Amino acid sequence: MNYQNLENNIIDILVEQQLKLGYEKGAVSLYYPAKSLINLLKCESYSLDELDIALREFADFVRERIGEISLQRTEERYRITIPEAGSEYVHDHMGDTSFLQKFLATIWKHGCTIEQILDVFYEFSSNVIFKKMERQDFDYLIYFEAENIDTHRYCIKKEGSHMIYHRYTKEDYIEFGF
Repeated sequence: MNYQNLENNIIDILVEQQLKLGYEKGAVSLYYPAKSLINLLKCESYSLDELDIALREFADFVRERIGEISLQRTEERYRITIPEAGSEYVHDHMGDTSFLQKFLATIWKHGCTIEQILDVFYEFSSNVIFKKMERQDFDYLIYFEAENIDTHRYCIKKEGSHMIYHRYTKEDYIEFGF
């Protein structure tokens, strides 16, 4: 069971949230499809009941760092609520966010181009994977070949004079069939 992987994902999401919206003390609820949690925990196959048990064990694993999380399952979707202490922990231990900060500052600009977004990626590594997508959901896929800078798959779509993005774990990107 890879509890650290799930903890890192939760922290990544909270970091992104705090960079986008600013830091505010308070609880945060995150929603995960069961399949995403199974992928993050690196389980081969799991029933929902087994996943419930694994998530309770995960709550014990992270308690010292992010506090007493609460868990709720509705069918095949889970809500994980991170307490105020968890938001504060992430804020205090955020680490290097320079890539994500620069990416967000660039993509938020009116009239942003895919070339400007690529420039941000190339500023941090010369080994960037860039693909035009053939689907209507997104126009482009961008990610770092080496995952030491950022592990996510960035799916970009041009909408009018703006760019929007969604970022996925590698496993979810594959699972969702993009």
